[in-house]
Formats: sequence, C-alpha cells, structure tokens
Amino acid sequence: MHQIAPLKFEKEIIDELKYTMARDQATASRREWWIATSMAIQRIVIERMMKTLAVHNEQNVRRVYYMSMEFLMGRLFANNMIAAGVFNQVNEALDNLGHPLEETRDEEYDMALGNGGLGRLAACFLDSLATLDLPAVGYGIHYQYGLFKQEFRHGYQVELPDAWIQYGSPWEIIRPSHRQEVPVYGYVETVDNGLGHTRSVWVGFRKIIGVPYDIPIPGYGTETVNFLRHWESKAPEDFDLDAFNRGALEVQNEGSQLLALLTDAKRGEMVADFCAGAGGKTLALGASMRNTGRLYAFDTSAHRLEALKPRLARSGLSNIHP
Repeated sequence: MHQIAPLKFEKEIIDELKYTMARDQATASRREWWIATSMAIQRIVIERMMKTLAVHNEQNVRRVYYMSMEFLMGRLFANNMIAAGVFNQVNEALDNLGHPLEETRDEEYDMALGNGGLGRLAACFLDSLATLDLPAVGYGIHYQYGLFKQEFRHGYQVELPDAWIQYGSPWEIIRPSHRQEVPVYGYVETVDNGLGHTRSVWVGFRKIIGVPYDIPIPGYGTETVNFLRHWESKAPEDFDLDAFNRGALEVQNEGSQLLALLTDAKRGEMVADFCAGAGGKTLALGASMRNTGRLYAFDTSAHRLEALKPRLARSGLSNIHP
C-alpha cells in the first residue's frame, strides 16, 4: 500500500487543481476541490491497475467476464481512498487546505448506471473479485441518465431524470481507440453463388459504435485493480449529408440516442426501451465479445473463437431479461 505524507498529498491535489483543471486555490469551487482530490487518488489506483494488467498479461491468466445491464457503483471517493490506503492522509491534507473531508465528499454524484438491486449486486461482485485477487472484467452500458431523482411537488412524489454524468466523472477513463462496431437489426437472406452452393448473408442492418469508458475497481487490502468497462453508443462516422438535408436527422442520430435515457420523466417510471430489447443486448454483448477478443489479440470470427476458450475462466450474464 502507498505511504504518502499528508504534505505531499496536499501538493498533488494542488497540482491537479492547477495543471489539470486550470484553477487556483482562491477561486476553485468546492466541487473542483473534490475533482482535484479524486484525480490525485485516481493516480494511485491507475498505477496499481497498470501493474495488475502487466502481471495478468505476463502470466497469461484466465479472466472472469461479468456482463450486466446495471452496475450501481455508488460513490467511489471514500471507497477508493480506503482501498488505496490513503484515507487518513487525504483527510489531513484536506483539513490543512481548508476543505474538510466530510464537506468535500458531498460533492460526488452517485454513478446512476442502473435502477435496481441486481445493479448493486453486480458492483459487489466486482469489488469481491478484486479483493480476492481474481482477474476479472465487468461489462455494461454507459447510461447518460440513470437512477431517478425524487422530489415532492404539490404534495405528490415525482421522479426526474438524474443527469449524473453532465459534469463528467474523475473515475472514468475514456478509450475511443478501443471502440467496437456492432451491427443491429436486419435479417438473414440465403444467397445462391451460382455453383449450387448457398450461404446466409446478414442484410438490412444498422451499425452503432460502442465507445468504452473504464472504471478501475481496486480490491481492499490488496494491490489488485480490475476494471469495469461501460459501452456508450455513438452514431457511425459515415454521416449521410443528403439524408440530413432531407430532414432525416433522427435516423442519423439514432446511434447516439439509443442509450441516452433510462428514465421517462413524463411518466415517472424507470424504462430502458432500447436496452430492454434486442438492440441493447446486442450492443452490450457484441461490443464486449469483440473487445474480449481484442484483449487477447484474437479475431472474433467463428473459426477463431475456439482459441479463446483456454483464456476464459468464466463469462457470466446478469439482469438481461427477455
């Protein structure tokens, strides 16, 4: 575990505030102090994650792959401090800087990446796997709106969308170079090659791009740090300007809108229309399986998938109901 003096941690917080966020101590808001502190903690966690991945690659380990439509990770500020072994140092450093820990930690939003108990269970599984030093990767959906906010209006409880990600998150690592292209919808046709042989062809499909957002998952009392990879949908790059000029903007933007909402503010009910159907499962499963092949430098074509079996300890699904 890291042994960092409070004075050194003060400097790291101030450096993050100054060089990453371009803010000074006099004008920074409380939330900016929280972000700077989180990023200083994240440095320790990422260093451990890179060492963990290096060991896994060197030892050619088998991994557990846990896929879920929900991961309720909660607030990671205190959890990551404890896991990194720097809780007391951060507490003292923030006191010295005039921003007590209890006030600073209140600036964190819950990661609203789900709406039920299975999402919390999935998060606990990832924590446990890291604590037990078991190589594991979590796969899920990067919702823009998730667990609803509650208010009382005119004596009635109402639910509102929770835009948890509107200001970004210091715990996420965006990896656009690892994006995956996933086909959805369409149908299969049988095509005759003219020589008496037929083959099945997938036609009429649409493409969406899955961009991964990684969240390091540190184990407690250990150096192991696994990661949770969430996929955010984006429209493909082949933007049809003619279709746009004809007013077909909705079609062109479909990829970026598919997973935007988990909350229906009008009805006050939790919904995930796309995610509950074949499209959301295809994004989660398709991008994750393609990515798993990439992690091991394999092609995911049918004749190469058998080669992945020795590298998969377990691949599990959670909360993907029909």
